[in-house]
Amino acid sequence: MGIGSRLKEIIDSKDTNVNQLAKDTNISPMTIYSIIKRDNTKVDIEILLKLCKSLNISVEEIYKPNFKPDIQSELFDETLTDDEADLIEKYRVLDKHGKKVVDFVIDEECKRCTTGIDLDEAALIMINYIDAPVSAGLGDILNDYEDTSKVSVPLTKESRKADFVLKVDGDSMEPEFCDGDFVLVRQQPVIDEGQIGIFDVDGKGYIKKLGKSRLISLNPNYSDIVLNEYTDFRCFGLVLGTTDIVET
Repeated sequence: MGIGSRLKEIIDSKDTNVNQLAKDTNISPMTIYSIIKRDNTKVDIEILLKLCKSLNISVEEIYKPNFKPDIQSELFDETLTDDEADLIEKYRVLDKHGKKVVDFVIDEECKRCTTGIDLDEAALIMINYIDAPVSAGLGDILNDYEDTSKVSVPLTKESRKADFVLKVDGDSMEPEFCDGDFVLVRQQPVIDEGQIGIFDVDGKGYIKKLGKSRLISLNPNYSDIVLNEYTDFRCFGLVLGTTDIVET
């Protein structure tokens, strides 16, 4: 059951309707109908908080259908803590790009935390970790990827195919890849145009999208890297996605 189905269920149980909820929250009825119809976990956090406040429920009750709040517990007090209020204030000053990044992280963590599976208890796989950050910014000097060690990561279809893990340094590939993210890489000397890979350009390592005669940054604040006949260019591999390193 997604957020949309759960929201409709709660609206019906509260003896209210979408139009009334829209009026109470100053959220358009079409936005609420869209959430119900899409029935997924990608909902703007400010909208979600307004809906929960109006319906007099906690966010937990949206994500967990069988959740029963303990009225004696301070955890589900309707009053926001100082830390929660501070986070909301910070969120409100973000631009569209910043909110997109934060929303993505919150969605992923909510999905992880509501599955009931602790990351440390999930199936793991050992993989090579190369201690040479790849830049999503101005570039880092490569060391030919000689320093490697073994780390544990969650077992997924992507990690099964990966040959090594690298750490991202910089923000030019946001919102898909953020500073500090660990990426899974399949070693291969060539990737297709439009794919994201790990590259050496004139001795500096990058994570970029391959374009026609250029490496492309996803963050519009950064210029592309133009490739020509004089560029010392090499592809190390295809980026399969992000992962977490699990301490064992």
